Amino acid sequence: REERWSWPIRMMLATAHFAMEDPEVGLESRTTLDEGEDGIPFAENTELRGEILLCPGVFGADSFFCRLPDGDEVNFYQVIPLYREEIQYKLEHGSDSLLDLCPDESLEVINPHRLNVVTDREKISYDPAEMDNAADQIKKIRALHLPVDELDACNRMAFFLGWAMKRGQMSNPFLSRHREVVEAVRAGKRPDLRVFILDKLDGKLSTQFFDRRGSGFAQWYAQDNRSNPYIYRRDCRNIVLAESKDRVWNSIAEKDAAYLLLPYTEEIRQSVEQLLDERYQQYLEAEFADDPEERVARAAEGKPAVIPDWDGPLFCYASDRVAQDGCKVQIMDRLFPEREDMGWESGWAFYSGDEGDVYGEGDEYYESHCGFYDIRDICRIDPDIVRFLNLPYGTMQMRSEDGAWYEVIRDDEGEEET
Repeated sequence: REERWSWPIRMMLATAHFAMEDPEVGLESRTTLDEGEDGIPFAENTELRGEILLCPGVFGADSFFCRLPDGDEVNFYQVIPLYREEIQYKLEHGSDSLLDLCPDESLEVINPHRLNVVTDREKISYDPAEMDNAADQIKKIRALHLPVDELDACNRMAFFLGWAMKRGQMSNPFLSRHREVVEAVRAGKRPDLRVFILDKLDGKLSTQFFDRRGSGFAQWYAQDNRSNPYIYRRDCRNIVLAESKDRVWNSIAEKDAAYLLLPYTEEIRQSVEQLLDERYQQYLEAEFADDPEERVARAAEGKPAVIPDWDGPLFCYASDRVAQDGCKVQIMDRLFPEREDMGWESGWAFYSGDEGDVYGEGDEYYESHCGFYDIRDICRIDPDIVRFLNLPYGTMQMRSEDGAWYEVIRDDEGEEET
C-alpha cells in the first residue's frame, strides 16, 4: 500500500491502460513512455520517471509471444523503468545505443536508486564486449576466503584463450599485436597465459579478441545468456563440483564460485578444451548452419594483393555487384559495428550504386545479394578504396561520374552532399 513499494505495479497498470485507451497506437518492443504529462518521478524515493518496453530476450525467443488456439498471438514485454536522461538519450541516439550502455542488472532488477547509465557512465564502466575480468574474480576470492592464489582468477580465461589460439579463432588486430604469443601456443610451447592476460590484456577477456565465428561463440557461450543452457562459467563450476562431491560448502555464494577452484593443470586443460570443442560444435549447428552471409569474393580471383599487411578487422559488407561481378565501388559507408564484433567487423559497406536497378528496390535485396567478405579481397577488386579505409566510423564516401570522390555529410533531416 505504500507508494515507495507499489509504484512498479502502477507503472505496469498504466502501460496496460495506455494500450487499452488507444488501441490504434499499439505497443511494441523498444517503445518508450513517460509517466504522466509532467514527466514526474514514479515515487518520492526514486528519480525513475519513464519506461521502455523490451522483448524478454534473456529468456529466449520462445518467451516473446504466446500463440492462442484461434491463431492470434499475445506478445510479452519487459517494462523497464528509465531516468529522464536515458529516455532523452534513446530518442536522440536510438534504442540500440541506449541498450549498449546497460549492464544486464540495470534491465532485470528494479532498483529505485540504480546508477543512471547516461550520467553515471564512467562509474558503471560497462563494456558489452567483456567476457571476464580478473579484478572482479580476485575480489570474489578475497571476499569468500577461497584457498587459491589470486593468479588462479585467470585460469578459466587462460584455458579459453589458449583453446581459441590453437584453433585459429583470433581476430586480425589481436594477431597483429600478439603474434609471438599465438605462435608459441600453436607450437605447443605453452606459455603461462594467465600472466599474459594480466600483463598484456589488462586482466580481461573480450569478444574483440576473436574472429567472426570465435566472437560469436564467445558471446553465445562465455557471456551469461539465460536463453542458452550452456554457459562457460557454469560448466567450469560443474567440473569442480563433480570432483568435490564430499566437500562441505560454507555458503551458496561459495558453491556458486566453485569455478574459481578449477586448477591450472594439464589434465584439467585437456578436459576443458574437450568441453569447448563440444560446445563449439553445438554453437555451429545452432547458429552457423548453412550461413549465407560469409562469402568468397569471386571477382578478386587472379588479382594481386594491395593490402597484404592489413592489421585491422578483416570483414566488410559488400554487394554481389562488387564482390561477384567486379563492379567499381561507387558508395562506401562505415557504420559503427556492435562493440562485441569490433575485432572482426570493420564497419565498412561497399556498393556499386546500381544494385536497385539490377536486383530491384526493397529490403529483400540486402538479404539475398549482400554479405560479409574479406576486406582485402574487396580492395583487390577496387584498389581506389584503400586510401579511405582508416577513416572514422560514420564516414560515407561517394564517387561522382568523373571519378572524383566526395564525402556525404549526414544531418538529422537526411543527407547533404559536399
